[in-house]
Amino acid sequence: MRMPWLIVLMVAMMGAISFADDVPEPPVVPDAEPAAEAPQEEADRKTDEQLIEAWQLDIRPQSIRYSSNMQFHGDGQEPTESQDAHLTISITYDGDAKLNLFSVDLTGKTNHGREIALAAQNVPNMHQPFGHVAPGNHDRLTQHVGLRFVPTVDRSMDVEGHITIRFPELDREAILKPFSKFDGKKVRIEGAGKPLVVEVMQEGDRLKVSGPAELAERLAEVRVYDDAGRLVNTSGRGSSTGGNRAEFFYHVRVPDDGALALDVLSDLREVRVPIKLERVRLPRLAPDDAGPDLAVVARPRDEGGVRRDLQPQKNADDAELRIELVE
Repeated sequence: MRMPWLIVLMVAMMGAISFADDVPEPPVVPDAEPAAEAPQEEADRKTDEQLIEAWQLDIRPQSIRYSSNMQFHGDGQEPTESQDAHLTISITYDGDAKLNLFSVDLTGKTNHGREIALAAQNVPNMHQPFGHVAPGNHDRLTQHVGLRFVPTVDRSMDVEGHITIRFPELDREAILKPFSKFDGKKVRIEGAGKPLVVEVMQEGDRLKVSGPAELAERLAEVRVYDDAGRLVNTSGRGSSTGGNRAEFFYHVRVPDDGALALDVLSDLREVRVPIKLERVRLPRLAPDDAGPDLAVVARPRDEGGVRRDLQPQKNADDAELRIELVE
């Protein structure tokens, strides 16, 4: 049964906005109504277990790949052989949730009791939001996490541990309208957790939104509307973060009488999600004594210019290697 999503609150009203230099300007966005804080109080009461259930998390193994590699060094040195294994697990969740995969801590235990270390590899969007999807566009989203380990001759293993997810308990939309009133000024946004001061500036055909380093985590999305309320398409986005500042650039010109909408998130809360995958099947390793080594040698071309097949040769001591230019 689909549980109602009550964690990341898409609040219809808007957070209070004021100019950071304390210019006595009335807020463009009305203050939140007193009753609007009730859902936040409810979110604060939710346990980690209730949050996990509300996100509708579904975690399962996706694939396992074994690979063998041989590195040749020359000069009479023995080649270096290595083997790797990669387990991919899928994480599916409510498409409206703004979740952040912060860390992965999993271990394996084979059917013979051997402990296997699992190292997270190629984790998408690690420390970045899984993605902001507008309500109604996607019901479910899936991300894949790669885990590297040393191959084993055992036939299955249990995977156990946890992942840590961070998420905002509040998501509010602050609308700066008309944009000309805010262009080139610092703006204080309140009503979405700790107050956030941002500066918005139109630089030719580029819009810049800048602020403290926490802006990188708390600014979920930027939208531009024309004076008739129609959404204006943005052609791309860039960012610059470092030290105690964060800047975002958007290739769009905001009309003077248009509006700039900022989706601002509250501070992030961390939730540890326990994981246990039982009896994950493992590929079968080939035995070491699979047969005698076969050497592959390059053979010369026929007189007619037709290449002979490259065939394994058990004894290539008398083979002649010839190099020639091919027209």
